[in-house]
Amino acid sequence: MFTVSVLSMDDVLWSLVTAVESVALVSMLCFFFLFCGCTV
Repeated sequence: MFTVSVLSMDDVLWSLVTAVESVALVSMLCFFFLFCGCTV
């Protein structure tokens, strides 16, 4: 039971980290196209 709860908690943390990284990547791309796209 303990290993199952640890596994589920690890899956939740992993999905949370993946979501945060994808949001950060998209926002970085948006900022790049906003600031660099107009000047180039």
